[in-house]
Amino acid sequence: METTLIIDNKHVHASNGATFSRVSPTSGDVITVAAAATLGDALKAADSAALAFRSWQGDCMKD
Repeated sequence: METTLIIDNKHVHASNGATFSRVSPTSGDVITVAAAATLGDALKAADSAALAFRSWQGDCMKD
């Protein structure tokens, strides 16, 4: 099973295509292969989250 990053509400691969394996500590088997985010990917995700937060932050105070 391969997992991706979620940036701007979209599933995307790491910008450089890099991945890493997640290994079961009990069996040593590879459980999943995950996208290895770059610094640029992390910054994109943070920027996207900040924009999304602006759109709903006031909703939390209305309840």
